[in-house]
Amino acid sequence: MANQTTITGSSTANTTINPQAVSTVSTIEINETAALPVSSNQPGDFEISGDSVELFSEMVEQSAKMADMKPVLTLSSSYMELNTPGDSFRGVFFGYQTITTKDEETGELREVAAVRFLHNRSVVINAGVVLVDECRNARLKEGTPVEVTYTGKVKRTKNYTLTLLGRK
Repeated sequence: MANQTTITGSSTANTTINPQAVSTVSTIEINETAALPVSSNQPGDFEISGDSVELFSEMVEQSAKMADMKPVLTLSSSYMELNTPGDSFRGVFFGYQTITTKDEETGELREVAAVRFLHNRSVVINAGVVLVDECRNARLKEGTPVEVTYTGKVKRTKNYTLTLLGRK
């Protein structure tokens, strides 16, 4: 079995690590051992080993370069409401999330599934039951480009068509 490098230590809420001084921090010990990639034995304890050491190192390096970075994408989501039949948008499927909504009839708060899309460099969500079902039934993978079109409302249910996009 190949040796794996393991970094172990203890972390508290007020502890900060200077990325340039990682090798001098006394709470980090380097051992050669086989261990789980990431584990926690006690609150505040951490263990990084194997491939996770390389990832941790990359994250430390990246955190030191934050001042030179610019915003690329807003990850906070906004609701994409389509109200007129024929309204549509194109986006890249970005997964699912749960949102809390207020029931229009009872006023009760309830959690519902919503779909997420990347649209014009931001994240938009829609909790239309038909749209969520269409995405699930299509078994969309994150990164799939689609067009969502609102086709109209039957009683209280909004209907949508979901179209897969590809290159000509």
